[in-house]
Amino acid sequence: METVKIMDCDEIRYMWESDAEASKVLVNLKELKVWDCKRLVSLGEKEEDEDKIGSNLLSSLRTLDVQHCPSMERLCCPNSMESLDIGWCRSVRHVSFPRATTTGGGGQNLKSLTIKGVDHMHMEKIINTSMPMLQVINIEGWKNLKSISQLSNSIHLTSLSIRDCQSMESFSDLQLSSLTRLIIEGCESIESFPNLHLPNLTDLEILHCKNLKAFGDLQLPNLISWIIWNCENLESFPDLQLSNLTMLKDMDIISCPMIDASFPRGLWPPKLDSLVIGGLKKPISEWGYQNFPASLVHLRLSDEPHVRNFSQLSQFFPSSLTSLEIFECDNLETVSTGLQHLTSLQHIGIWGCPKLNDLPETLLPSLLSLRIIQCPKLKERCEGRGSLYWPLISHIPCPEIDFRLIGCGFKLLIRTFTVDQVKFKNREKSQGVNFQGKYLE
Repeated sequence: METVKIMDCDEIRYMWESDAEASKVLVNLKELKVWDCKRLVSLGEKEEDEDKIGSNLLSSLRTLDVQHCPSMERLCCPNSMESLDIGWCRSVRHVSFPRATTTGGGGQNLKSLTIKGVDHMHMEKIINTSMPMLQVINIEGWKNLKSISQLSNSIHLTSLSIRDCQSMESFSDLQLSSLTRLIIEGCESIESFPNLHLPNLTDLEILHCKNLKAFGDLQLPNLISWIIWNCENLESFPDLQLSNLTMLKDMDIISCPMIDASFPRGLWPPKLDSLVIGGLKKPISEWGYQNFPASLVHLRLSDEPHVRNFSQLSQFFPSSLTSLEIFECDNLETVSTGLQHLTSLQHIGIWGCPKLNDLPETLLPSLLSLRIIQCPKLKERCEGRGSLYWPLISHIPCPEIDFRLIGCGFKLLIRTFTVDQVKFKNREKSQGVNFQGKYLE
């Protein structure tokens, strides 16, 4: 037997009497999943002394997944473990491996660690310098987590995500030379980021950190994608350093209304390909010429309630664009002028612009896709063969209006989603607006 799954066994308190007995019966066990066992306290009833703890436990075990066991207090893991996932076990205080020696132990084989929904565990109880092979760490809802300084010696770590850790206060200067992906989300106590010297980082996401105010020095020579959403108190953005991010292609800055009004000021990464921007302190009418690089082909403009038309903003839109999206511009009434110079444009998406009446007619013949969502006035002019714009958009393969493909001879599968959780084609992302959409027959 190599895989065991135990679910909804509310009466058991222990999986086995002793580690030694379990190893005799489950000698070939590689994967163990324990879910929704409400009275489970630990895997084994009899614990070994600290030097041997877990040393006899299931030496073939590679994956341990324990979820929604609210009474679990301790978890003893074998040396052989490569993947450990603990989720929503609120009472867990102690997770242990056999003590490290010159020949092994201490979780030296562990490569993937996920911890979610724990209230009383301390980082030093599980992360230590004897876990050199860790590659992936996912942390979510760790109530008392304040620091991740213990990770500095994780030299093989490639992916780190920390979500909804309300006590997290700061990031020490991490020396994670192998890290390629970093996600920080919903950590409300963080006020600043230290100097980030991560030579191999390619993806950086900072989301819903409402008290974040500033960044330090950025030394991210291989950064490709940088996303900042809903950091409502972010005041200082290091745009003077953007030109040094020579590999950066995708950049999102959404709903950061306190950013210094000097931003944006025409300083951009030289290879920028996609930009999603809006909801900043400076209104778009004051942005002026932005000196975008010729590589920029996708632009999404979001959350600009003061914009009524694009006639005075033509210099803002670079002629290199092939894709343009307009998102949540509540007072936008017309786009018939200001976009005529975008002769390479092939894709237009318009979301949540209730007052918008028209489309840029001169650009419609060259479009390959058109998406219109929650724009009731525009919908009337585009929907159906007798509508005003139908002769100009009928060549587009299945234009989409309010999640329905128009002019297609087939039915769509029903699909429900929350926009804040979905990444659409061409990096379509929301800025924290939650609304439900459906694909209907």
